[in-house]
Amino acid sequence: MSYFHQFLKQWQTQLKREMAVFGLDYRVVDENEYSEVQTNTLHYLQYRRSVLPHFIAVKEERDNVAWLMLEKQLHAFADKADRGVPRLTSKLHMNEEQIIIRLNFCYDPDQHIIYVS
Repeated sequence: MSYFHQFLKQWQTQLKREMAVFGLDYRVVDENEYSEVQTNTLHYLQYRRSVLPHFIAVKEERDNVAWLMLEKQLHAFADKADRGVPRLTSKLHMNEEQIIIRLNFCYDPDQHIIYVS
């Protein structure tokens, strides 16, 4: 499994928790997992935007921008992992499966974006 796919699954897990907190239903999409995560992320962002007074006038396009920014962050971390894990395994004499990368996700209500660290 690619690092991007692993990180997308981590976001999916966090997203399901976040949506449950706000009483939102996670929608199962008959397409691929990527489309399902994208659809639910946009639903989550739309909800968050709708309950923040300073974002009520902001258009739906802002949700798409937030999704693209999240996706780019996941790709950037996946690229770093693709480059860094082989070096780390050779230096530490470990198997790649022994290295676990966990990402943290944080919604910023002031910027209406999701930060990844």
